[in-house]
Amino acid sequence: MDPNAVLAYAECHRRIAGLRQWHWQLIQDASDLDRAIRAFDDAVLWNSRARIVGVLKHPGFLAQARLKLLLLLRERDSNAERPDHEGHRDAIVALGTKHGDDAKGRSYLGWFQPITLADLGAAEASQRIASKTRSYDAKLMSDPQHWEIGRRQYTQLRRFLEQYLPFLRNHSLIGKIAQELQWGAAR
Repeated sequence: MDPNAVLAYAECHRRIAGLRQWHWQLIQDASDLDRAIRAFDDAVLWNSRARIVGVLKHPGFLAQARLKLLLLLRERDSNAERPDHEGHRDAIVALGTKHGDDAKGRSYLGWFQPITLADLGAAEASQRIASKTRSYDAKLMSDPQHWEIGRRQYTQLRRFLEQYLPFLRNHSLIGKIAQELQWGAAR
């Protein structure tokens, strides 16, 4: 398949998953949650393919889709301690950056990984990556091309943490990340 077609499928499935999740949040019907989970499965599949063929330049999209899927599965099962049989956390932590990646995508990945590590209870690794990402972001914040980094982005990430807090583990570590995001937005 043409790499640009793979990217188009990835973008489409990512957006469909977001819409399905939004619909479920409005309606609160269990069948809508199942549809959202299936849509995120498709989003992960196609965004992974796009990453493999080298056309997904925003690794944060893939990390976010995996993390949302992990948390929606916990929410569906009403169990924040639900085992990650699907391996989403390990896949998020293993995601790396590539030459040519979008700066915003690198930054988002740099926040979804510490969130994931905090959820795992890996305090030192989580804090190390969060600090590294905050330093990376600080260099970009003065560039008008990256106006969103450290501003709207941090607000969105804090809202993400608030929304999913009941299904995240290790709240004290998650709180430290929220503090890092608050500090960054205040600059």
